[in-house]
Amino acid sequence: MKAPIKILYVLALVFLLGACHYQCDCLPQTEWLVFGRYHGKCVGDCAHFYKLTPNALFKDDIERFQIAENVSFVTAPMPESKFQKARVLLTEFPYALLGEDADTFGCPDCADQGGYYLELRREGKTYRWRIDTREEGLPSYLVAYTRRMNTVLEHLH
Repeated sequence: MKAPIKILYVLALVFLLGACHYQCDCLPQTEWLVFGRYHGKCVGDCAHFYKLTPNALFKDDIERFQIAENVSFVTAPMPESKFQKARVLLTEFPYALLGEDADTFGCPDCADQGGYYLELRREGKTYRWRIDTREEGLPSYLVAYTRRMNTVLEHLH
């Protein structure tokens, strides 16, 4: 009688692990996610960006963010523990953003409050967004995601 229960237990475990893998199915289609926070009027290192790929995390090598310029990154990946903390931003990315016409939400850094930056490369196309750090007027899915992003940034910085 114990053998059939063990078999059922193993099958249930395989099913659950398979379901977890399915939840992360977006990873192969996404080449990278750049995320970070910037401040226009500050002295020193005023931009903190990270490039998250399905396999590694890279830190920026810039001090200031210019909208028209590409963000550059160091070539050595960050430690695996940092990658694991950041990975949630890729798996929980709000894909509703891809359907938005706007690329700017709120008024990022208009009142020296800083702004968030997102850049997603997926299926050969690059998407970019600038997001206000003030939550008023942001879509609820974006409020939740920027809160998560802020938590990750605090762990990484």
